[in-house]
Amino acid sequence: MPKTFDLVGVGLNATDTAIIVPEWPEYAGKIAFVEERMEAGGQVATAVIACRALGKSCRYIGTVGDDVRGLFQLDSLRRSGVDISGVVVIPGCPNQTAYIIIDRRTGERTVLWYRDERLALRPDQLDRELVCAGRVLHVDGHDLQATATAARWAREAGIPVTCDVDTMKPDMDRLIQHVDYFIASAAFPEA
Repeated sequence: MPKTFDLVGVGLNATDTAIIVPEWPEYAGKIAFVEERMEAGGQVATAVIACRALGKSCRYIGTVGDDVRGLFQLDSLRRSGVDISGVVVIPGCPNQTAYIIIDRRTGERTVLWYRDERLALRPDQLDRELVCAGRVLHVDGHDLQATATAARWAREAGIPVTCDVDTMKPDMDRLIQHVDYFIASAAFPEA
């Protein structure tokens, strides 16, 4: 199978609203924020866009809602030059959203997020040829059945698999057995 892309990413995207505050407010307090930015985010989508910015050819595979935030995410991928032929748009569904409050003094972040369950990527929404069209496959630990399927296909095709994972979930070993390189939160290895 020819390798059309340097990187194929299968996993999450999110539309983030970063809110920068001068300092974290007291409990039940009130504070004016310094800046607000809407940004395309999500572990895999961010990695794919970053690799594309470094001149690599990239494809993103995942789901997006058909709301304003989902369209914002798709536009960000498209403008970045990422192939989105493997994206599934879920009608009548809001895109994954996060509000990220950043304390300007410390850089610490607090994340408030929501993901509609209809955004879960299923193995039957994947196309093996689209998944295996890269020199590297990058996944995350979400939508475990789908990412484990994609990782298994890649390994069977001799494609190295990288994984960006935050938390241990039940049945994570279904994915772990197919991963060559981990990018993990500090708590993940111990878990």
